Amino acid sequence: LKPFSAAFAMLSFALCRACDARHPAPVSPGTGAQRRASEDFRHSSAPWILGVSAVSGLAQTRHRQVRALRRRLAKVAMSSKPPGEAPTRRSLGANLAVVVAGVPKSASAEVLSRPGSAATGTTGTRRQLFRVKDQDWPKELARTNPADFPHELADDCDVVILGEHHNSSSDHSMEADFTREFTKERGRRAGLPPAVGLEMVEQQFQPILDSFGRGEISVTDLYDATEWSTRWVWPFELYAPVFEAAKANGSPLVALNPATEVRRKLPLEGLQALTPEDRGLYLPDALGFAATLRDPNFRSYADLVVMPSYDTHVAGQWLGSSDSNVATPQNFLSARVFRDEAMAYAAWRYLNKDQRRGMLLIVGCDHVRYDYGIPARLKRLGSGLSRWQAERQLLLRNGPTPSAQISGRLAPGEVFSAEVEGDNLRLQGQRGFVLSEGGTGTLGASLVEGRKLKVATVLLNPTANEGLANTGAPRWKLPSDNATGPALADYIWAEA
Repeated sequence: LKPFSAAFAMLSFALCRACDARHPAPVSPGTGAQRRASEDFRHSSAPWILGVSAVSGLAQTRHRQVRALRRRLAKVAMSSKPPGEAPTRRSLGANLAVVVAGVPKSASAEVLSRPGSAATGTTGTRRQLFRVKDQDWPKELARTNPADFPHELADDCDVVILGEHHNSSSDHSMEADFTREFTKERGRRAGLPPAVGLEMVEQQFQPILDSFGRGEISVTDLYDATEWSTRWVWPFELYAPVFEAAKANGSPLVALNPATEVRRKLPLEGLQALTPEDRGLYLPDALGFAATLRDPNFRSYADLVVMPSYDTHVAGQWLGSSDSNVATPQNFLSARVFRDEAMAYAAWRYLNKDQRRGMLLIVGCDHVRYDYGIPARLKRLGSGLSRWQAERQLLLRNGPTPSAQISGRLAPGEVFSAEVEGDNLRLQGQRGFVLSEGGTGTLGASLVEGRKLKVATVLLNPTANEGLANTGAPRWKLPSDNATGPALADYIWAEA
């Protein structure tokens, strides 16, 4: 195996064994085939994070079908009528806000998720902001207009991550208002407006966004120039107000999503499908990426947040195949965490290039809730620890002497956290040492300037299921054996 693959093979085997031995699997909300797939995923001794599988003729056929389906959806996406799911999204989001505001904590899932219930009929359309972090029960904050941001968001945070529902017109209206007021208010207080990072645009189109910011192309030109109809497909006109609000306030737009050509390989082949160029661009911090997967709460996050949607993705053929033996649960999880890491790294890279700015990220809610999507990765990258980039292949040793056993390798261009210890580098998390050449102090790695980032999250209109309330009252913290499970989000902004 290549060094990159070998590292993840060792990690995955150890993680599977350790978790099965020490942590009973939490009850997954999924049922039927999804639950069986999740069980297979949890108990397989194969390296689940690599997800090695061949691309069969059926999978190639499904690729063509998916592309055709995306083209058909693109035609629908440009119509002025929102997708049919939007009203349900709004109703469920409002119900969760009502529960936070006044329904007893023991409220049942029926009350939380029943559209048109008495609870939803009395709330009107008032927008409510709740603080979830550091609260036993979310606390509603006084807020009369979008400019009344909590001090933490307006002044203290370097990054605010806004989680939306792509098919909800209410979310899009709220995120446009949030973008307009937040970029203006943050720019007034900080002296420089924040950038706006977009999941909707792939990273190779960054020059297009730069041209839009300079006024060289119009907002309508972005649709064709970013190949929106085949690479995102959700209605462009719902996002256009965000682009215009950012530009009006002087906020640069930043493309976050990895290329479709890279993303479509992973559900079928796993992380082994990544080329060295892909890893250098999207996943340079392989060791830090692996460390996130080893976090004690990650297993619960994968079981409760990521895997329940696996069946839906397979049934809809959105993974390139409807065969779960090809588009395996292992590959599905690999694709998901890769995308989170790639978007977090794109934001971190921009923030290090322009260290005066903050950033507002607009991404899907599943990349935000319970922290282990983009937020935890951006916090890791912005931890303030010294970060280094390998200039060539480097050996990792178990100790600081040449006689110490070789424990792994770092690929050229790989980024890692380490502290200088004598003439050597000691990697974070007891992952080994990089020794200087012959004690000369030449390390074969260069220091990467990295700023310390404070990150906050805001969820728009979270549904009952997104709060894991399908089995009872909402879970404001991730259920886990570890008492320090992360909160659903720092803030909830809901229209009720």
